[in-house]
Amino acid sequence: EKRVKPGKKLLATGNAVCTSLEGGKEAYVARYLEAFLPLYAGFAPVQCDERQVGVQRYDKDGRTWIHILNYQYDEEADRVQPLETLTLRVRDVRPGVPRLLTLPGCEAPACTVKPDGDEQIITLRNVGLYTVVAF
Repeated sequence: EKRVKPGKKLLATGNAVCTSLEGGKEAYVARYLEAFLPLYAGFAPVQCDERQVGVQRYDKDGRTWIHILNYQYDEEADRVQPLETLTLRVRDVRPGVPRLLTLPGCEAPACTVKPDGDEQIITLRNVGLYTVVAF
């Protein structure tokens, strides 16, 4: 019996996308964006135009958690630089201002929420390494 590598099994499902890790950071990030951005276009549950931010949304029992990971790493300072402003557009969340969660010892970003049709526009200021927006 011929063994199939786990990666090939995942690709065969049609629910997986792979991109090469070869080359430098810039080459990999460009391939990643080329592969994954089209998957989110038009139907993403969270719209974020900042390219150096990872965003993942989880929904369960009428609650929503949006995890934000800031990739604005400054090699010279050897730290992640806070984002001055980050804007998210979301649908199907509870109305009102969300609760913000951050890492211990970190200050939560300032937050405003503005309704826009069936979406909420969330503006965060001074976004550090990791933040969760909880509705």
